[in-house]
Amino acid sequence: MKRTILLTFIALVASLTVRAQEIVIGERVPDLRASEWLGAAPAEDDRRATLLIFYHTESQPCVEALPHIDSLARAMKSTRVIVVAMEPKERIAPSLARYMSERFYVAIDQSGKAFEGYGIRYVPFGVLVDPKGRAQWIGNPTLATAATLYRNLK
Repeated sequence: MKRTILLTFIALVASLTVRAQEIVIGERVPDLRASEWLGAAPAEDDRRATLLIFYHTESQPCVEALPHIDSLARAMKSTRVIVVAMEPKERIAPSLARYMSERFYVAIDQSGKAFEGYGIRYVPFGVLVDPKGRAQWIGNPTLATAATLYRNLK
């Protein structure tokens, strides 16, 4: 009986783990379809590598990660950073507007389709996407360095 319960628990945890991670390194990721942008949107023909950061203003780790994410955006000159938030402009503008630049954009996804499409279960969560739209790195962006991210693009 104990063995059956243990095996059932392991199967349940394994199925949740697989479901929580829907992005596979080297495979194409879903297109980001933001319903709105805080400030300017990146140009449609911009084919640079992109570091997507999934964000929420009420998450203390997200707020604390912003200076590090900004430094990544400044250090990675050939890569753009897009922060994706599900909240309205009025809520995210105070914390994000000061970081926006020609390499740091903010996408608003109030429908949650981007979060769902990428299988996001916690924030901050980062996905490095190469110019061909394939995931090259995934994880907590606070642990990423520009050197590590560049190595993953090659």
